[in-house]
Amino acid sequence: MKRFSEILFWTDFLRRSQHMNRNYFTEEQIKQLKSNAYTKYVSPKTLKFTDEFKELFLEKYLQGFSPKEIFIEAGYDPLVVGERRMANTAFLVMKKDSEVKKSTEDSEVKHLKSEVKALRKELETLKKIIALGSSPKSKDF
Repeated sequence: MKRFSEILFWTDFLRRSQHMNRNYFTEEQIKQLKSNAYTKYVSPKTLKFTDEFKELFLEKYLQGFSPKEIFIEAGYDPLVVGERRMANTAFLVMKKDSEVKKSTEDSEVKHLKSEVKALRKELETLKKIIALGSSPKSKDF
């Protein structure tokens, strides 16, 4: 009975540890991933995509396509890439896009604030010129 409980313990332990560990790519999978034009870099633990893929992904994702559909269309095998990587790619691409938009908006706001400040100074200068032109002293000349 003790032997059986040990086997159950180790079976359960191995099953849980497999879910907790990363999904490493095999050499064959690495070759397959490297052959895709959208792959920027691949190692047993890491898969990085080109900017072109990220743009394609964002465009398709905003049109309502699922990450899995986008990966298939781009020539990736979803079983090789894995559900977690596909979901993380969606999260990271959307996060990057919102950061770029925020950065663009922030720089535009700064530019507009400085333009408003310059226009206010110009307006004050024009008000002073008009005030000097309508004062009684200027009519004496």
